[in-house]
Amino acid sequence: MQIVNGKWVDKYENPVDYFNFNQLKEVSENVTALYGDAITYERIQLVGSLKSLSDKQESIIANLLQDHDLISKLAGL
Repeated sequence: MQIVNGKWVDKYENPVDYFNFNQLKEVSENVTALYGDAITYERIQLVGSLKSLSDKQESIIANLLQDHDLISKLAGL
């Protein structure tokens, strides 16, 4: 699930309905568990993106996140 033009949609950009509501609920619960009330579009996007990764992709991202120097370089800091 993601927000496009201010509206929640699934990965095919279909609006929330009875069939995909559970996906929205899952993303909402995950974002709230991580960030509490400090929710932003970027955090929703991050959690949604992480949920769509394969196991191998997730492992690569986890390794990248451990390298704080690399993250700073990528962010231009």
